[in-house]
Amino acid sequence: RVVGAAVEEAEESGIPVILIQSDLENSQRSGYIGMNHREAGELAGMDMMDITGGNAHIGIIVSDSDDGGQRQRMEGFLSVINENKNMIVEETFESRSDRIRVRNLVSGMLQDNTRINAIFCADQTTADMLGDILQEEGYVCGLSGKWHLGKSSEPQKGFDHWFAHKSGGGPYYNAPFYRNGRLEREPDYVTDVITDDAIEFLREYAGREKPFYLQVGYTAPHAPWLHNHPEEYTRLYEDCPFESCPMEKEHPDSIYLTKEVMQDLRANQIGYYAAVTAMDAGIGRIIEELERLGVREDTLVIFSSDNGFSCGHHGFWGKGNGTFPINMYESSVKVPFIASQPGKIPVGVVNSSLVSAYDFMPTILEYVGVEHYETEGLPGRSFLDILMGGTQKITRPVVVFDEYGPNRMIRGER
Repeated sequence: RVVGAAVEEAEESGIPVILIQSDLENSQRSGYIGMNHREAGELAGMDMMDITGGNAHIGIIVSDSDDGGQRQRMEGFLSVINENKNMIVEETFESRSDRIRVRNLVSGMLQDNTRINAIFCADQTTADMLGDILQEEGYVCGLSGKWHLGKSSEPQKGFDHWFAHKSGGGPYYNAPFYRNGRLEREPDYVTDVITDDAIEFLREYAGREKPFYLQVGYTAPHAPWLHNHPEEYTRLYEDCPFESCPMEKEHPDSIYLTKEVMQDLRANQIGYYAAVTAMDAGIGRIIEELERLGVREDTLVIFSSDNGFSCGHHGFWGKGNGTFPINMYESSVKVPFIASQPGKIPVGVVNSSLVSAYDFMPTILEYVGVEHYETEGLPGRSFLDILMGGTQKITRPVVVFDEYGPNRMIRGER
């Protein structure tokens, strides 16, 4: 999961590994969460002294994109290590440690310098993501749209093509995007801008020697809904009764968004539906482009979301943070999941098995035939059998446990 197989290889050879803010478990791995950076480095140094008996040749891994915290962790670590002449720093290796290739760096480090018998990762190591793994498998990976998982100004997690929204949402015109490291304002309707970039990616990479992975992150249907959507979509809902989104009696814990919407409920409903329809049109354009390029039957298309939403359900507008205290209504936590590949994925099948977003990566890796990546340590499990029209192989009770701020939720099948 973090630094992966190379860390396990080091430990199998009896080489201790110290990681900062890691979620790895077992053996000599240590994590330091809830303290300042220098203190974390000092404690890591003391642990290294204790584990090695005060006699070690150390290899240090640092990130090439330090946010200041890494420097402080290094200072704390070295302040302890340098007090003992038998603790020797052999080499310092620079890596993008948020990428899967750090595993190769660790393996190479141990092969090239056989004196190294301890490793300190000064960077805050993070878990491999799908883009990391697919890039290592020879895929060209592209992002068009919303990232919202940290730094958006430069490519992350294995992506080669990077057209990223600066944040997670906002106005639908003059939206801020990073392209090739430069922040630009896109004057056109943001849903069309994201779709256009995705199609450009397909035209450049689809059907070529390398397979591709394209992640299209629409900001729709986030607010604002008033005066932000093309008339060709808003006029479709001028006479809509919005029966699927009844505005129930206002929730006592609703926050500002509900109160803003209620100032002109119908106009906001029209805007929300228009945002969804515009996104639907954009997805249609992407699928049409796959067909035009002759790769539709070779391409798995998945539609999903990162959260649910209440449009008047339970008496509020928003998701989990649409109330305070926050909520875990099903309309907040359930998301759509649609998968399509002609000739491979059964058509028209609806399955009610309980699966989680955690299951997405193991499923995709199994689908595309990545067999060597270790998924046993991941919280999710592949649901490929369900995707292919079969039944879920259940060897233990299936529940979803979730935490959001101070709230906890557990849900089983019903």
